[in-house]
Amino acid sequence: MKNSALIAIVAYLLIHTRSLRRALEGTAKGKDKLLLAMVFSLLSVAGNYLGIPVMGGALANNRIVAPVVGGLLVGPEVGIVAGLIGGIHRLFLGGFTAEACAVGNIAVGILGSLIYLKRGPTKINGKVALVTGFIAELIVKAIVLIMVKPFSSALALEKMIAVPTILANTLGIAIFVTMVQSVRFEHLKVGASYAEQALNIASQTLPILRQGLTSQAAFKVASLILQETKVAAVAITDREHILAFVGSGSEHHKTGSPILTPVTHQVIGTGLTQVVLDKETLACPHPGCSLHSAVIVPLYIRDEIIGSFCMFKANGEEISPAERKLAEGISNLLSLQLEVAQLNEQSKLLARAEFAALKAQVNPHFLFNTLSVIMSCCRSNPEEARELLVHLSHLLRRRLRENDDFVPLREELEAINEYLAIIKVRFGDRLRIKIAIQEETMDFLIPVFSVQPLVENAIRHGLLAKEDNCYLELKAFLKTDHTLQVEVYDNGVGITPEVLERIKLGIKSSNGGVGLTNIMQRLKLLYGERGSCTLKTAVGEGTRAILVLPRI
Repeated sequence: MKNSALIAIVAYLLIHTRSLRRALEGTAKGKDKLLLAMVFSLLSVAGNYLGIPVMGGALANNRIVAPVVGGLLVGPEVGIVAGLIGGIHRLFLGGFTAEACAVGNIAVGILGSLIYLKRGPTKINGKVALVTGFIAELIVKAIVLIMVKPFSSALALEKMIAVPTILANTLGIAIFVTMVQSVRFEHLKVGASYAEQALNIASQTLPILRQGLTSQAAFKVASLILQETKVAAVAITDREHILAFVGSGSEHHKTGSPILTPVTHQVIGTGLTQVVLDKETLACPHPGCSLHSAVIVPLYIRDEIIGSFCMFKANGEEISPAERKLAEGISNLLSLQLEVAQLNEQSKLLARAEFAALKAQVNPHFLFNTLSVIMSCCRSNPEEARELLVHLSHLLRRRLRENDDFVPLREELEAINEYLAIIKVRFGDRLRIKIAIQEETMDFLIPVFSVQPLVENAIRHGLLAKEDNCYLELKAFLKTDHTLQVEVYDNGVGITPEVLERIKLGIKSSNGGVGLTNIMQRLKLLYGERGSCTLKTAVGEGTRAILVLPRI
């Protein structure tokens, strides 16, 4: 009973060491295994001293528990070493079974190590330990019966101690392993709980941080984390100032004020997580501050430290190792979300820059050809020349002026009509145009400059290469799901599969499709999967561009 209690105490103490936890996780380093080899060797030696003397200097003891358990849980570096040291020590104690017991101790260390190598630490449980312990005891008994002379003395000894030692040591090994693994599973459950908590926080903070780390966003995130973690306070800072502080101490750790705690400046300066376990080290300058301990983790965007994330406890409570891991996990997730938000904002800025360039661009061939037509009309038809100049000036003014991101469809149609008025003069009678716009669609808000490029592409890349029978159709209607569908059809030369593939992949080409590519990218940014621009085309059979837009 005394030995079983000792085994239980040692098992409980060992599982709380980092070395054994790392060994059970398969991440133990050399120094961890060296430390564990020493501990299990001492346990094996202690088993000799705790033995009960029987006939002829023989001992009934639990010496084999340590090498078997060390081998099962950590591997050969511990099991064999503990078996060897415990066995050598047994030799010095003497008795007619000393040599046999020493060999048996080494043999069971090897047995436990072989089971470890075959199954791995995660598959060693109480049942495996019970069977291994029983086999180990049988091996020791067999070695004693083989090596000890005279055989009659060995047999008499085993008749006396076989049953109690087999029961005690088999149960001792099973108890030791079961306790270690049960505590380990509790740690895993706690870790899984914190991981689930971190992921839950991440899912809720993702939409908040889409606009970046503003004071408003930081306050919402900090409040959410405080509610989820139940700590005393949560803070988020940039490099110099507090962006948000919620919970205990918020009356003097105010939003917008400089960072008060020196350790936070240290974290931002070094990029290393700091855990503060006492009020003096935390060093809040406010005399009445109740905050006692903290974990402070840097926030990154790529490799640049942009601030810190802090979790505090108050009134003498300390931050636990599990809470440190939780804080680091939350910080990593927040940093990743901020990086994604920055990349998203950069994509939007790039799209806006490309859109501004597209709005401002005037195809030189179109401009020169239009001016040539106007010049030719100046003598033969001055009135028509004047109208063309008016259309051209209106068109250029629309291109160059600043617009909102969204405009009613009717405004986009006005620009298209200015463009088509010029184009009809250039094409003459060989161009027929049909426009069918459902009245209910006129006030539907669409991205500015989203339909006109479809019309221009139809003219420039579809119809200009045809000599006659040019046909352009533009129609818009509301679908049953209340989305707007706009179609631009031309009976031109069509688009080759190679160019079509480049447009779909977003690759700009001087061979056409710049406007189409820009529209597709903008729709993805503005609507995600809800908006689309598709092309139906075949070489020599024309092209139909279909724009589908949800209501905003």
